Amino acid sequence: MLTIGGIACAAAENLGDVLRESGWDRIIGTWVDAETKGSRNKTTYAWRFKDRVIEITSWDSWDGEKESVSLIGLNPRTGDVFNLSADSQGASSLGRWTVGKDGEAILDLMFVSGEGQEGILRIRQAFKDNDTLIVTIDLPEPIVFEMVRVKKSQPAANAKTDDWLRQTWNKLQAEVEAGNMSAEDARAKMIAIKKDVYEKQKK
Repeated sequence: MLTIGGIACAAAENLGDVLRESGWDRIIGTWVDAETKGSRNKTTYAWRFKDRVIEITSWDSWDGEKESVSLIGLNPRTGDVFNLSADSQGASSLGRWTVGKDGEAILDLMFVSGEGQEGILRIRQAFKDNDTLIVTIDLPEPIVFEMVRVKKSQPAANAKTDDWLRQTWNKLQAEVEAGNMSAEDARAKMIAIKKDVYEKQKK
């Protein structure tokens, strides 16, 4: 159950109410990893149904090129804030969000990989400021990184750039399928292309 200051949220509230009370309504928007400005990770939180359901679309290259879609909603009977996800590699997960007294949002989830392996994972997020998130993936050796908000006027939000990068990735995938390039080389080349694009956009 999503809690604020250790007190369970009333079951009658909608998701928008819960987020506003906890200060997490500011998550809405597009975020990119601070280190590469989106070459490794880009995530968008948007209302699918205002105050009811949030849709999360994400791209990352941490473990190969991957896209994912998630839905966040509120169970009106129990007050649980749930998270349903699936990605382009065949993985899926079911989780629950909680917010503690310190304002940290915690996602505890159960997942099944594209290869059928099952597991559990905890992801923690905290606002450094209104435009910076600190994300921690709780592993034996935790992964910690920052995400920064993309302003609407920034090139990283440019749909044309995103479309071009997607087309480029599709071409590289075609080369892999044709046997002209290894999957590892394709990923490395795509990461290099993205870094080059975002470096040019910053100038």
